[in-house]
Amino acid sequence: MDLVPLFKPAPLSGKYARRVAASPHRTTGPQCARLKKALAAEFPMWTPDQIVLGNSATACFEALLRVMKGKVLFIGETYPLLPSINQRQPSHSAVLGYVHTDIGGVTADRFAGYFAGYLLDCCHSWAPSHRFEYSLVSFYPTKLVPGVEGGALFCQSTLMAQRLQATLNCGFFQDLDRTRTRVWEDMESNAMKGNMTDVAAAYNREALEHLHHQIRGIRNTQVQICREIFEHPRLRRGRYLMQVQVPDVPEAQKIAKGMGVASGWNFPPNQWLTVPSWAGMNEDQIGKVTAVVRKLLRST
Repeated sequence: MDLVPLFKPAPLSGKYARRVAASPHRTTGPQCARLKKALAAEFPMWTPDQIVLGNSATACFEALLRVMKGKVLFIGETYPLLPSINQRQPSHSAVLGYVHTDIGGVTADRFAGYFAGYLLDCCHSWAPSHRFEYSLVSFYPTKLVPGVEGGALFCQSTLMAQRLQATLNCGFFQDLDRTRTRVWEDMESNAMKGNMTDVAAAYNREALEHLHHQIRGIRNTQVQICREIFEHPRLRRGRYLMQVQVPDVPEAQKIAKGMGVASGWNFPPNQWLTVPSWAGMNEDQIGKVTAVVRKLLRST
């Protein structure tokens, strides 16, 4: 039996990637610069020089901790690897501030009003906020902007963005006037190989063009799933994820699979099961997901 897939990213034509194949820039180059400009056009509160690109959102997070020589405190759920990276920082590291994970259902502005908002992990919501020093997004193929791989960090400080980009690029950076490439003086202990390539940037820029279509399509799908119990306290949705609270996630995944629906456990060890709600689901797929949600809510 074919399962309703958990995610189904929009197809990419490779229209920008074809230019990379004919270019000498296969690593970081003009496509990365164009992606930064496209991100700044989509989120005009930041300039291209305030945006950092990495080969993953996780790499961007690690670069931030390396440069700031500190730790963060997590509020609520998060991708399990981020706390693991955080714990590897020296025990005497200063606490930089709080990290909030936004799946699209909790506004970052409301959160930042109560806590010292330092980093907003909006990999799932793609809703960066100027109320935080940094906002982190992801181009992973199962995210709201499904590229090929990579992450971006929106920074309040242009100087910090330059420093972080250098950290991800083995310590090398360009002057802001683009006239020459230099090595940051104190990068020997912090530098890492975490830059985004032009190949990835080309596909990620094309994926970014689907953002608003994705948001509208997901909203339409979620409206059709379990509309009569849409406000149930154990059913939550965002502009990307739709989740059901269950007492045993692995067991709930078995139930969903038996009913023909793939599912995910995004933030273990919490008790929220992610169910499909991607843009373009047909009536049969929506019906199967609705049946799973109803069964899970009735059985607990």
